[in-house]
Amino acid sequence: MVGIISAVTMCAMWIFSLLLLFIANEKNKKCIFYVGLFLSASTCILFGEAVRITDTNMFIAACITTRVFMGIGCSCIWATGAPILIPLFPKKAGKIFSLLEFCAGFGQMVGPPFGSFLFSIGGYRLPFWVAGLVEIATGLFCVATISFLDRTQLKKPTFSSNVDISNSVLHGSTKSLDTKKNARSSGNALKFMLNPGILLISPALLSVMYEVGFFQVALAPHLLTTFNIDGSTSGNIFLIHAGLAAISTPLFGYLVDRGHSGVLFPSCILLTAFGYIILGLPSFSAFLSSKICLYSGLSLLGLTANGGFIPGYFLLEKIAEIGNVDTQSKIRIYVCAWMNSCYATGSSFGQIVVGGVFFEHFQFYNSCLLLAVLTSLSVVAATVYLWRKDLIRRLLVDNERSTEDENEN
Repeated sequence: MVGIISAVTMCAMWIFSLLLLFIANEKNKKCIFYVGLFLSASTCILFGEAVRITDTNMFIAACITTRVFMGIGCSCIWATGAPILIPLFPKKAGKIFSLLEFCAGFGQMVGPPFGSFLFSIGGYRLPFWVAGLVEIATGLFCVATISFLDRTQLKKPTFSSNVDISNSVLHGSTKSLDTKKNARSSGNALKFMLNPGILLISPALLSVMYEVGFFQVALAPHLLTTFNIDGSTSGNIFLIHAGLAAISTPLFGYLVDRGHSGVLFPSCILLTAFGYIILGLPSFSAFLSSKICLYSGLSLLGLTANGGFIPGYFLLEKIAEIGNVDTQSKIRIYVCAWMNSCYATGSSFGQIVVGGVFFEHFQFYNSCLLLAVLTSLSVVAATVYLWRKDLIRRLLVDNERSTEDENEN
């Protein structure tokens, strides 16, 4: 039952993120964002308060309900947060996404030890109250800041240019955009979802997220049975992966803003496959059953975790632009909602299928090798598509034109 309560949030994120593809738009994205902040914060507090319920069935129902709405709130935040920020800072899209991923990684690092500290001084409910109140405070700050930035943008003088910056693509392309033409196109959310390029790139995105769910389920038992590392010290090993994932995000944001998404994406996915292989090497020889493979594999996976995810935003956006899916403002929302759905799907697959079913029968090392095979197949398909569509060169050329136009203006 604990597993169901944990997994239901990701299931809710997956379903509602797909729904947001059809209901979110330029007019209601801020409202959806604010609703998501309120839902996430309030359900966090309510989840902590559910411990007051004495009836077992009612307690389980309350936990599942709050976790479902928590997932809905998270999907609202992640699907609309970046589309709100990108038009305000169109030339810093890569840095914005890298900052968002850094915040996620930083939260994963400090959350468990800080929550444990609060639990030790105030009991079970205190961590949830503190987390919920902090989110409410930051939500109010977001509302005030976004309102201020909106007013500031309206006061800025308008420069004549053949580029509509407010509607420019995420990677900074300076292609002249005919918004009215795009608005009349047949593109829509379903067209985005069924685009061949989107479908070919998405499995590679999922492969990056397998590790999140898989490690949540399988890493701690593996550390205990193989290295006799219990819960009192295993947290430090988890920090290797989360810490390197957070630290590497600024570099990826820098490279993405310079048009290197097409190279960075398949390279990091391929390195992710190598990371899984390193973790699974001890299955071939008992001599390799050392902590060297463990630390090396976790370090490589941590370094490449966001190297596949951050460039993925810009690749999907470029693919949607080429396919004339919809207006650029809608494409931003499509991409962010789809990425959030990929995050939830990959994490759930890694947790339930690989970490639950496969790990139970074939143990940790063979599970890692399975992930290596899945990741390798996905990166081959993605690389072939990028090469056939010449997307690597297009992204570099778009960035060069964007820089030239920015200098001229």
